[in-house]
Amino acid sequence: MPHKYVCPGCRTESSPYELEAGAQQHGQRHRDEFHGGDHPIGETIQPVSYQLDLVQARILAAIVAVVVLALIIKAL
Repeated sequence: MPHKYVCPGCRTESSPYELEAGAQQHGQRHRDEFHGGDHPIGETIQPVSYQLDLVQARILAAIVAVVVLALIIKAL
């Protein structure tokens, strides 16, 4: 599940990272650049619901269709 870094002090959040470690690294860079390395009160790493864009959804639908078709052919 993707994660994002949220800094309430700056009222900013990162783009989602596929791995939680990516969001943590983003947070460290943010703290170093904007907060002198200190941890702002309330900063968090939050899970983000994964959302498919239209291209990804079409690819997924095509893959599912091929798998279903292959299962039907095998069953005959």
